[in-house]
Amino acid sequence: MDNGSDDEHLDKITKELRRNIHVLIKNKKNLGFVKAVNQGLLASTAPFVVVMNNDTEAADHWLQKMEGTLRVNTAVCGPLTTTRDSWQGRVEEKPGYKLISTGAMVAFFCVMFRRDVLDTVGLLDEGYEMGLCDDDDYCRRVHAAGFRIALRTDLVIKHHHRSTFKLLYNDKEIAKMIEKGMKRFLGD
Repeated sequence: MDNGSDDEHLDKITKELRRNIHVLIKNKKNLGFVKAVNQGLLASTAPFVVVMNNDTEAADHWLQKMEGTLRVNTAVCGPLTTTRDSWQGRVEEKPGYKLISTGAMVAFFCVMFRRDVLDTVGLLDEGYEMGLCDDDDYCRRVHAAGFRIALRTDLVIKHHHRSTFKLLYNDKEIAKMIEKGMKRFLGD
């Protein structure tokens, strides 16, 4: 998904994609994280689906590790991160994975889930618009549907947290989006 990138960034993306089998969906303008993710989910037919932000850096064997977790006994898998203000950035790195408790979530900066999750739970809630709390909501719905979520504790994905948001919005606008997302999530 390209969500309204300028020509310079789109050229870089296209150059990188030429090395991989892909389908590129381009939006002329930024429709927001949630709508763009949903466009990609609707276009996907794969048995495993990945949502990964543009401000992340893939690690060696990341796809294999996450897919391996989903083939065991979980439906959704997320990695550790370098973002220290995220709970996924404060977990001790060790081999394997751990199931997270019902009510907990993994952030969608990088996540993989099985097709049956998408078929059962559906798309992200577009009421979250540009993003923020949409992943909390989705994980809550995943748990409510009876699926398990895992954190891959031997996989760290470097995340330049909110770098795109910070290019598009100032701190006050981001704070308002967070507040709006939390109100929606909490049902206020």
